[in-house]
Amino acid sequence: MVFFFSLIYGHGETICSVGPTISTTTGSLFFPTLNGSSYQVTSIASQQQTFVIRPSSFIPGTCITADIASEGVWLNQSLPFNIAAGNNIFYLNCTNALLNSPLNCSSSSLCHTYENASSEAASCRNAGICCSFTSGSSASNYTIRVRPTGCRAYRTFVVGTDTSLPLAQWQEGLVIQWQSPPELQCRSQADCDSAVASSTCSTDPASSAGVRRCFCNVDFLWDPFTGTCTKSPRFTTPRPTANRGQVQWRRTQSRDASPD
Repeated sequence: MVFFFSLIYGHGETICSVGPTISTTTGSLFFPTLNGSSYQVTSIASQQQTFVIRPSSFIPGTCITADIASEGVWLNQSLPFNIAAGNNIFYLNCTNALLNSPLNCSSSSLCHTYENASSEAASCRNAGICCSFTSGSSASNYTIRVRPTGCRAYRTFVVGTDTSLPLAQWQEGLVIQWQSPPELQCRSQADCDSAVASSTCSTDPASSAGVRRCFCNVDFLWDPFTGTCTKSPRFTTPRPTANRGQVQWRRTQSRDASPD
């Protein structure tokens, strides 16, 4: 099966696939992160370019998540993935150092609601302080950090979770979003001719390092899902008009078409 969020990215002359992989032993889909941890993918929303991963489990009988060895969730910032804004994140079993953070570590923090209602978090009720926050700041775009000198455990609930409902109705998970990959890098037109038809190798105006990419030719659009240039839906083949006998482009309807 081809997974639609498996992105093709160009790194110099290398084209590699990045994203979740299938476990050969269980057949489940896992998202690998830095420091050696990987997390099971539980759902995918292709139109929103997001997927949900299951957070690490607790070490039995403790308020410590099993991924403390890798210091929690660390995404590679050179890849097109980041933690989506709006996730509800609880840090558990934290030291007093967190009291100086901008997180909500008060007695009214939602993390207490989770600790008191969750059987799996029973060991957390008397284990240090807990704090909560909603992802969205630059500091939380790529990392949920756990460590002995900070917080030893965490729990995450997906974007849109209604925390006014009973805990059993909260959806556990962490929403990861991916960015559409840019056009492939090139050194010469020959690179584009062999990799991306109907494209021209030219300098990327968004690059300060003079990177060159295979930009689609006029009337073609970049398709990040297939890594190809496809014919723009705005125009059809030129046809002569009935009255003037002159060749004109006939415009077809398109969602992103601007009014004339």
